[in-house]
Amino acid sequence: MLNCAICDDDKSSAEHIYEITNEYPVKLNRTLYLRSAELLSDLRCGKKFDLYILDIVMPEFTGLELAREIRRIDSCCVIIFITGSDEFHKDAFDVEALHYLDKPVKREMLFHSLDRALRYLGENNDDT
Repeated sequence: MLNCAICDDDKSSAEHIYEITNEYPVKLNRTLYLRSAELLSDLRCGKKFDLYILDIVMPEFTGLELAREIRRIDSCCVIIFITGSDEFHKDAFDVEALHYLDKPVKREMLFHSLDRALRYLGENNDDT
C-alpha cells in the first residue's frame, strides 16, 4: 500500500482530493494536511511518503518549498502539484514533479496522474 500525503490549505479543495483518492482502485494510505508547516514538521521528524499531492500557493511554506525539502530527503518519491495558478509550471520541473494539475481537480486527471505515479514507483522499486 502506498503512503500518500495530501497538503492544501483550502479545506474544501483538500477534502475534494481526499475523496477522489478514496475512489481510486488502488488503496492509498492517505494523510491530509491543511498546513504546510505541519507536513514539513512531520518530514523533519522522519515521516516519509511515497506520493505527495501538494498545493503550490499556501501560507507558511509553499508547495515548491515543501517539494525542495522532500527532494533533499527522498529522490524517489512522486510529487504531484495542484494549483489554481498557472505561473509555477516552470518551477515544478526544478523539483521533478510528475504532474501539475489545475484546480478544481478533475477525477479523471487525478486518476491519470496516480496511474503514472504507480508506474514510476513500481519501476523504481524493482529489484532488477
